[in-house]
Amino acid sequence: MIFYKQLLRNILKVRLFVILSLFFFNSLNAQSTILIPNGQFQIDYSKQLIVSNFNILAINSTLEEAFNKIQLDKIYTFSAPISSVEIGKSYPIKDEEGHRYQLFFTELPLIHITTNNIIVDEPRRFASFFMAESNGMIVNEHIGIEYRGASSQNYPKKSLRIEFWADSTGEETKDVRLLGMREDDDWNLQAMYNEPLRFNNVVSFDLWQQIDTLYYIKKEQKAVNGVNMKYAEVFINNEYRGVYGVGERVDRSQLKLKKFKDDEIRGELYKGSDWTDAVLMNKAPVYDNSKALWAGFEYEYPDAEEIIDWENLYNLISFVEKSSDEEFYLAYPDKMVVDNLVNYFIFLNLTYAADNTGKNLYIAKYDKNEPYFYVPWDLDGTFGLFWDGSNHNNTTGLLSNNLYDRLLKDCSENGFVERLKSRWKFLRTQVITYENITQMFEKQMEYLSRNGIYQREELAWNKYIYPKTQYAYTTNWLKLRLNNLDSFFSQDCKGFDFKDNIPYSFILFPNPTSSLLNIQSEISDEFYIYDINGIVLKSGYISTGLNIIDVSDLKCGIYFFKPLKSNPNKFIVQ
Repeated sequence: MIFYKQLLRNILKVRLFVILSLFFFNSLNAQSTILIPNGQFQIDYSKQLIVSNFNILAINSTLEEAFNKIQLDKIYTFSAPISSVEIGKSYPIKDEEGHRYQLFFTELPLIHITTNNIIVDEPRRFASFFMAESNGMIVNEHIGIEYRGASSQNYPKKSLRIEFWADSTGEETKDVRLLGMREDDDWNLQAMYNEPLRFNNVVSFDLWQQIDTLYYIKKEQKAVNGVNMKYAEVFINNEYRGVYGVGERVDRSQLKLKKFKDDEIRGELYKGSDWTDAVLMNKAPVYDNSKALWAGFEYEYPDAEEIIDWENLYNLISFVEKSSDEEFYLAYPDKMVVDNLVNYFIFLNLTYAADNTGKNLYIAKYDKNEPYFYVPWDLDGTFGLFWDGSNHNNTTGLLSNNLYDRLLKDCSENGFVERLKSRWKFLRTQVITYENITQMFEKQMEYLSRNGIYQREELAWNKYIYPKTQYAYTTNWLKLRLNNLDSFFSQDCKGFDFKDNIPYSFILFPNPTSSLLNIQSEISDEFYIYDINGIVLKSGYISTGLNIIDVSDLKCGIYFFKPLKSNPNKFIVQ
């Protein structure tokens, strides 16, 4: 009943919006002025940029003659009279004082966040959230807002996490439905600053949902293994921040995990948030149930305020680490969902998501005595990109962790390798085809290009995007990657070549150091150095043999050196 009441209210809002629109146009048409209602435009006075998502069909169908003025917060004059407007086109206008602006029309939702507080990584600060869709639908609510992410917080455009509040204190939250996605109080606004084409996360999540289906979906038909994400343009305190991905969160509600009840742990959810031996399934160190962080994992569900118990996850990693081959191959299908393991290995290597072999990866359990499964997250470093958005050009080799290293030796009948090869062959007929994936690319790029997003991102961040050049690189990378994976999956199991999966050895010295860090490496590779909070401070390349990196600018403390194709090592600056 509540749903239908809300639907009726929404329909009445749209009808009222259309009636008012016709009234505005008919009353002002004789003056060659078009009126845009409040909420259907946002202005960045500093950048001299105005974006409106008012329905241009309504504008163009109502006008009978050319117009030269538009009323927004005040009246602006076009540089020359125009008879219609176009999505994504830049229109030079000026106000009555002679200040010049660029006006754009967009189909994307417009979000304006206003706050008197400084936004930080924690805690969430009170703010007001206003979102208008091009169909006139409005969301106007209180929120708590904070920055999210690790290395991405070093970028000028930062990702955000918002929580809808029932009041200004946040003592009570409020579920809100955004852009046709789920109804929830907790949402992400993904900055996508390091995605040159701004569609890696969107396409990757869509592709993952085409590849994998939750094994319990018949029981929980609304469960989603991943997230949905829609585009919106964001202003914060009248500053244009560009396009964001409004995304659902990976949590108990998204996966429909069984709730913690009567002091009994049923559904479980853990997030790999740091590069450690544990997230790579190499080693399970001693745990402490008084802390919600352990060995690179964050305790997501049950809520840490209700209970913290790392024993089950510890036992899973210990099993991968310590079990004999006989025990491992006999018992792993009871420990984890094999179909999900197969699908994730394919997805991981199809997209070459090097940042998602342990970190940026959730481990979930639907109910007690059920197997675990993987849920991907933060998929910006995909389709030929490093995590920082640069092209790596690598279409060969495989990504893995210790769990997959062991699984790839399972050559038994209907074992992991046989199921992996069979699944790849099936997916290559319809889902993992060059045509299907490039169509997904084209759909997103055409939408963003048509709406002038790349142009406005350049205006916002003074960072030019070469969409055609980058698109050509991405599609060519995909073609080469598919060819290489076809070759890999066609191998006989006994000759299954996964040597590239095995982390190579390197030595750091002196450790501790105060100025120079020496790296003796077996191969050439990309690397990055991050602190204990996961914030990347340095990146670059090492070559085979001895490499020397100056770390004298780092403060005293603990840091991690992480090559792309190997495990991280800790070092100390003193």
